[in-house]
Amino acid sequence: MEIRYKIWNLIVALTWMFVALTWMFVALTWMFVALTWMFVALSLLFVALTHLFVI
Repeated sequence: MEIRYKIWNLIVALTWMFVALTWMFVALTWMFVALTWMFVALSLLFVALTHLFVI
């Protein structure tokens, strides 16, 4: 009975670890997307400033 309980706990722990890793991967992906959009925004800002000073 105790062995079965330990195995069940191990399965639950592994499941939660897998869920945590999945969400960490999702968070990293969204962080990459956010950095990309930030780079795009900075590029557009640079273009706007260049036009402001040149023209």
